[in-house]
Amino acid sequence: MGCIDIERRTSNLMAFKGEGREAVMSVEERYGNRVLSQQESVIIELVAQGLKNGEVAQAMGTTTHVVKNCLRTIYDKLGLWNRVELALWHEARQHGAN
Repeated sequence: MGCIDIERRTSNLMAFKGEGREAVMSVEERYGNRVLSQQESVIIELVAQGLKNGEVAQAMGTTTHVVKNCLRTIYDKLGLWNRVELALWHEARQHGAN
């Protein structure tokens, strides 16, 4: 994790603990309005379908290393911890769009 990431996480934590703040924060307040790249969107779709990293890499014509790095970025952008949360996030967006 780079210095900028640590500073951002620290400032988010400080804002969360600030005076007068409610314990519950919206996703936008906590993580900001982060835009996903086209590649990240494709990875999310494939992971939500249940594909493993190697299968995602093969479908996209890239390496598992690239997929793993993209997943870390996606988790950070969305404030998620793992692919299960990512699949649930994706599912919620699909149902919300209909």
